[in-house]
Amino acid sequence: MHTNEFTLTPVPPYQFGSTVRSHGWASLAPFAWSAEANALERVLRLSTGQVVLLAMSAGSDGAVAVAAQHAAPLDAAEGDELERTAVRMLGTDEDLKGFFQVCEERGGVWRHAIGRATRLLRSATLWEDMVKIIATTNVQWGGTRGMVRRLVEAYGEPLPWDPKRRAFPTPEAVTAIAEDAFGAAVRMGYRTPYVCELARRIVEGDLDLAALEDPDLSTKELRKRLLGIKGVGAYAAAHLLMLLGRYDHIPVDTAFRSYVGARYFAGETPSDKVMLAVYDDWGPWRGWAYWHELLWEFQPPEDQELG
Repeated sequence: MHTNEFTLTPVPPYQFGSTVRSHGWASLAPFAWSAEANALERVLRLSTGQVVLLAMSAGSDGAVAVAAQHAAPLDAAEGDELERTAVRMLGTDEDLKGFFQVCEERGGVWRHAIGRATRLLRSATLWEDMVKIIATTNVQWGGTRGMVRRLVEAYGEPLPWDPKRRAFPTPEAVTAIAEDAFGAAVRMGYRTPYVCELARRIVEGDLDLAALEDPDLSTKELRKRLLGIKGVGAYAAAHLLMLLGRYDHIPVDTAFRSYVGARYFAGETPSDKVMLAVYDDWGPWRGWAYWHELLWEFQPPEDQELG
């Protein structure tokens, strides 16, 4: 057994615990919270095919400690990929000073946002984020967790010393399976052809994920391309935009309507347009402002953070 350890120094302000709890991704396979290690763990398949166990935890002075266990030594390229992936998942390179400055100017309860210093927890790849977003549509959270768990168990590559723990499957692994067999194993319902087509487009080079992550691509064009993916509607596109660091749009779903209706409209549910207008004065941060309010609804600011 080999171990690779390194430290990430986030763009301040940053809190590991609030980032882990920023939404439900931490409870979706192959993520797992280890109370014993006080760390967020996941099995990760590197592009070379080596499968590692990654553990991420709060370090000293705001840093994030990362430790990877692997059966064979990592070469320099694998080590670099490991670090890039950890940065992507935890958003330690994301500069949100613009948002926190607006929070400081508003004062009051919005100063809690500065203390939390949250980033959105991301998956190891945009492919994984896309599949998980598709799995959240028109279903309760338990259904999402079940679909993702079955997908990982059926087609993810196993950790060498603990085969029950598996990585998220690659697009190549999904395209190698007949669609009907995939549907029977994962039970994603109407989402099955969407996930299978997404995998095929990526493998065949028709969909360039790296191009979607290009910061120079305008948000308008990025949203247009996301909406061109089968299975990605307005809600899914807005959620993906946030995971890509674009906060112009708000994911409108039943949670949004319920929360905004209760908080701003005395329990009434006006049109989506009217409810979205509540956040218009946040400009490019409107999605982030809504998300922070929603987090406070379920996690009061005085709650102790993980880590």
